[in-house]
Amino acid sequence: MARSRKAEQNVMSDPEVQLLDKTHLPVLGFLDPPELLKLRKQLREIREGSNGFQASASIPIQEDGPSLKTRHSLLAAAVKRVNREIERRRHVESSLKPMGSRQEECRG
Repeated sequence: MARSRKAEQNVMSDPEVQLLDKTHLPVLGFLDPPELLKLRKQLREIREGSNGFQASASIPIQEDGPSLKTRHSLLAAAVKRVNREIERRRHVESSLKPMGSRQEECRG
């Protein structure tokens, strides 16, 4: 189920909201490939930390169950958006290659 940006703002901290804002269009389309990879890494680290522990330290996060699940689902959706953009760009790059070089890649 899609969540609104308002829901993101209610559940996430300000720095996390700023990261999530980068995962929405049109901003996502303007990020360079290295920035996309860095964004995906940051989101994954935060998501892994939202399972009840902060990523940087083994300190339990004091949140109720529904809020914690919402945080995790918002972060998972953001990672999916970034992954889809990375895959879309990969597909566009491969379709722009000359036909001969694609056949060589298939032959391995």
